[in-house]
Amino acid sequence: MSNVWVKQTLASHSKVQVLLVPLGGIPKDVYDRYCSLFKRLSAVPMQDLTAPGDWTRQNCPFRHFSWTEGAFHFHFVEDGTTDGGLSEWGDYQAHRRVYVALGIVHEPSCRRGDGDKIGADLSLLQAELALAVAPYPHATLQRIFVFEHSFEAGSIPGYDANRDIILPPEPEGEGGAELLRRFLAEPLHNIAVALITQIEGWVRAYAAALSGGVAGKLSQYMASARGGGGAGAASAGGDGALPPLRSPLDTDDDNPLANMGASSASLMSAASAVSLTGGGGKAADRARARRRWGRLRKWLGDLALLAGTPKDAVELYDAAAAELAKADPLWHAGALEGFAAALVALADDETPTAVPPEIFKLIAGREQEGGGAAALTRAGSLMGAAAGAAARRPP
Repeated sequence: MSNVWVKQTLASHSKVQVLLVPLGGIPKDVYDRYCSLFKRLSAVPMQDLTAPGDWTRQNCPFRHFSWTEGAFHFHFVEDGTTDGGLSEWGDYQAHRRVYVALGIVHEPSCRRGDGDKIGADLSLLQAELALAVAPYPHATLQRIFVFEHSFEAGSIPGYDANRDIILPPEPEGEGGAELLRRFLAEPLHNIAVALITQIEGWVRAYAAALSGGVAGKLSQYMASARGGGGAGAASAGGDGALPPLRSPLDTDDDNPLANMGASSASLMSAASAVSLTGGGGKAADRARARRRWGRLRKWLGDLALLAGTPKDAVELYDAAAAELAKADPLWHAGALEGFAAALVALADDETPTAVPPEIFKLIAGREQEGGGAAALTRAGSLMGAAAGAAARRPP
């Protein structure tokens, strides 16, 4: 069941949701304290992150992404709160999805099944975390943070080096909490880098679908109709699933292939229907296709914001708004809201990024004839670059 979010701002669009889950019978006061500690680490300057060893500018799908400017933002939420979590609008706005789940363990409070022995069994706690995260289908990145482990006690049963972060007891005396915060910073920075890498992979996949001609467009429609993957995403090295691009207010009329079979004749008919060149397809089908590509560009803008590159988001949102203005009011509003959120991110005083002059020129040009077309050209260039990056990326 979705929560009613009451603490959202434009800045929320730039924050990746991270679910904090209490595990192993951790006392509430201890859990609350650790939650507060995580929330103090919500903003991570890009210059504090280390790019993956195989990352190159050539393979990055974002033209303006930088490892030295701006910041990556987490939004730590607790299950059942009103500042995030489950949302039925997660296919409409990317920031409403939960992408990471962190299990919080206080080892002295844990009891193992063998004679009620004190200590954690991380294989059991992983099962507990999986149960808690089950309602969050996009929380595929999961970690367990174990606090107050006494290293004299030896290894922890069920330990997985790729999943579990073991933290020592908080040092006594003044400055102990600050030292514990520094212990937390490195694994959180690694999670931020993993998320950026994942987002880049999605964008490469979606860009490949956009640039794949009629075949790519067809796979996008079929994937949307099934709610699953398409050939474009798989060949681009993504996770095999294109975004649904739906809101709770949408109907099947927004997906022209929803009721079509997969026979050769229907595929040929569908390919004609989704062609944006105007050849052979009905006007209504071309209008639906235009909406779909506008929605996808808007979604790419959402991902650009989450990845910490608001300059790319501005261009993508502007292109999406130009396509959605006349025929898709809800998604047009979403693109404009995202555009405003990108400007807020650019003007964030806590980052070294400033709103560049070309952004103000773009805003001024939105009301002028031809402004939308220019934005589409810029976004098309970005999509071409992303598709090229997907093709260049080694297997």
